[in-house]
Amino acid sequence: MTNPEILARKKALRESAQAARKQILGRADFGLHDPKTGALVARLETAADPWAVAFSPDGATLLASNQDGSIDIFSVEAMERVGTIQGHGRLIPGIAFTPDGRLFATGSEDGAMKVWDLQSRREMLSLQPGGAEIVEVAFDPSGRYLAGATAQGF
Repeated sequence: MTNPEILARKKALRESAQAARKQILGRADFGLHDPKTGALVARLETAADPWAVAFSPDGATLLASNQDGSIDIFSVEAMERVGTIQGHGRLIPGIAFTPDGRLFATGSEDGAMKVWDLQSRREMLSLQPGGAEIVEVAFDPSGRYLAGATAQGF
């Protein structure tokens, strides 16, 4: 099987599972668990089916990237959604904070990598590095570099 065929099968399985989950639950959400006991601490409702999550370095904020291209912002202390950004046209599998927590990056199946200001919730930069689906993003420990990965090897 070729790489595009594998990606197409993974996407079809993912969409099928998400549709079944939404039909059963009637909502889009995810849980926060105690890592020592596994106990469910909170269930957070998202604007759309969540795909990837990232905590800010100080632990105060949690981001959830969604299948519809939106990003939900949660207050960890309040355990509630405090905002939603419409960021991309498709699923966002990659999301990461800078080490100082002021900025975060997203990478989407729409082929874009974007950098956002958390406080203003504004897009600071948008990159289209070759048009391939972005599957992961990461900042280096200094926050100086942003890396993005695609299934084609960006």
